[in-house]
Amino acid sequence: MLVREVGFENYVSIERNRPKNWTIIKSSDGIWSSVKDADEASSDHSASSAHFGYHYDGAYLPKPPLVCSLYCIDSGRGDTPTAFIDAHVAVNSLCKRLSLEVEDLELLDWTYIDRHGKLINAPLVQLHPYLDIPILRFGEQSGILAYKRGSSKKLDIELSHISDAINSTLSEQEKILQYWKDGDWMVWDNWQFLHARLATSSDRRRNLRRVWYDVKFDSF
Repeated sequence: MLVREVGFENYVSIERNRPKNWTIIKSSDGIWSSVKDADEASSDHSASSAHFGYHYDGAYLPKPPLVCSLYCIDSGRGDTPTAFIDAHVAVNSLCKRLSLEVEDLELLDWTYIDRHGKLINAPLVQLHPYLDIPILRFGEQSGILAYKRGSSKKLDIELSHISDAINSTLSEQEKILQYWKDGDWMVWDNWQFLHARLATSSDRRRNLRRVWYDVKFDSF
């Protein structure tokens, strides 16, 4: 969903534009995160203007936010889109590519180290909490695949081959591209859609504000 010229300059404006029964979820940055080039070197590559591969937000949380939003404060050059792909379609495409079933992919975790040095294990495939469809939960930028702890079944395929197949599958998916204009507010289902920043070079003017929400089913 795209809304133009909303205004997210402070917490009051965020609260004013928050739909009924939507609850703001704080990230490690607070109620919002700035997505722009930092004045100093940062280990958080997600909060910059550089290219950042397909991922979902809040992977380090026990329950990632259902809804994410980005508000454009400054579009900069305006030539760096945010791309969205359907994580359910991606699972089906991946299974077809590898001649596997969804149940086979459910044996795997996506494991990575976050910016604070903490090891995060997340299921590669999960059911959407409301739609009850399998979705791919993956971060293209970093991490490795591993079998879930205690899993006795192994697949007749190397995990490195599955990782390569995931990256190829993501690159081939149909994309929704959002080219930003000042005042744009983009809201999406963080479980059903993976997103990426498709940058060819940095843009120090580009400045977005990210906010996460939990949503009750009757308002979704």
